Amino acid sequence: MTIQAQGQDEKRFDRGARLTLIVALFLVLLPLPFALYYLSVPTDGWAKTGDMPDPVWIFEQNILGAPSMLDPGDHLVALEGQPIAGMENISVPAGWVAGGSLKYTVERDGKQLAIDVPQVNWTLAGWLRYNTRTPSSAANKLASLLLLVIGLYTFFKRPDSPAAHHLLIFCAAQLGFTIIFSLPQEISMEFDPVVSWTWFIPFIYISVFTGPPLLAFSLTFPRPKTSIQQHPWLVLVPYALSLLPVALQLAGLPPMIGISLAAVLILATLASLVHSLFTQRDSVSRAQLRWAFGGLALGLAMVFAPWIGLYVPLPQTLADILSAVSSLGIVIIVLALSIAVLRYRLFDIDIIIRRTLIYGALTLTLALVYFISVLLLQSLFTAVSRQSSTLALVISTLGIAALFTPLRRRIQHDIDRRFYRKKYDAEKTLAAFTATARVEVELESLAEALLSVVQETMQPEHASIWLKPVQMKSPGRTISASGEPR
Repeated sequence: MTIQAQGQDEKRFDRGARLTLIVALFLVLLPLPFALYYLSVPTDGWAKTGDMPDPVWIFEQNILGAPSMLDPGDHLVALEGQPIAGMENISVPAGWVAGGSLKYTVERDGKQLAIDVPQVNWTLAGWLRYNTRTPSSAANKLASLLLLVIGLYTFFKRPDSPAAHHLLIFCAAQLGFTIIFSLPQEISMEFDPVVSWTWFIPFIYISVFTGPPLLAFSLTFPRPKTSIQQHPWLVLVPYALSLLPVALQLAGLPPMIGISLAAVLILATLASLVHSLFTQRDSVSRAQLRWAFGGLALGLAMVFAPWIGLYVPLPQTLADILSAVSSLGIVIIVLALSIAVLRYRLFDIDIIIRRTLIYGALTLTLALVYFISVLLLQSLFTAVSRQSSTLALVISTLGIAALFTPLRRRIQHDIDRRFYRKKYDAEKTLAAFTATARVEVELESLAEALLSVVQETMQPEHASIWLKPVQMKSPGRTISASGEPR
């Protein structure tokens, strides 16, 4: 009874849990007033791409469908005769009202055109179209909502866990960040101070509430590190450190300082989890840490997948897919951290890692074999017939189909022998026992073999077998681990 009361006391909401919930709620609600104001200002109704602080505005799509002489791909050069690059702190143009118009100077096909562009108000339907115009855009919004659900669920299940507190703050900040970025980029940010502040909020979220919560999570998971136990206030140092880039940004320095610091803190998070893997000895903690580290590493790889397009030209469809994968990467991170905190089916991570290694190596090997075989066969057919042939693709495909099963078995055998030696030996032992059971007829010899298998695979301190008597009146007997009847 005492133990139950103590467990309930540990899981009740204390002052720290309530404070964390207030901070998370604030992070979600903070962007809403700015968003409502932002949607109330006049707009040309186009989706645009821009690059701050030296803006390059390119019109992509007329979201609201308002009458306009603009075309997709037009490059904005000047507004009301003033070059875009020199628009800092200019006064609000007189035509910037719903029903009015502004004179845009755009570059189209190498020529500059002066166009009067009507200004209208955003609508809810237009905002929804803007945020669902691509699969990646819609996936990003849904992923952010899912993050908050996971964070809240973990927090309410484990309000006694400091790691759950920092995870909730991270999830709430991601949703707030998404709310701001659900707003269309507008030229008004060049001359409207409130809109300019709206676009300063994402910088705060990236700098203060992305890297610091993850690092604080790693410092308190699965249990606080020794330095944190001695000085609990040290867990706030990452948050305090992240305020410096915000101050520098207010002073006019470039925002890359905050983004770089967030990246450094995320790398420090990975290092902290690796350190815990070496210092935590119990099996549950190590399983928790494998989930946390594996989920964080995999999620970060997915988040940065779209960066491939910076170095290799990609088709637009593939770029959209990678962008959607990037949104899913954040969900993978939070889901893995949540599973680790809740201790839900922790040891399944070994199965996931094993299958990932097997099928990842199999996919890479088959791809290499396929491309090499196609290249060699095409070269052969070209040398013989002086032209390429689709027969090379057919032969290569059939060869891959034939190689799949034996190659998978070979790779699985090598990975089990190299990384899962204990499991590999256990499977060999069980296979040997199965072969013995097929031919052995002596019950005592079979019992001895079974006990040997149990000892070799599970390594218990003691193992025995109870044999049910053939007749109810006959006494039962027990064969010990040595096989001697007792």
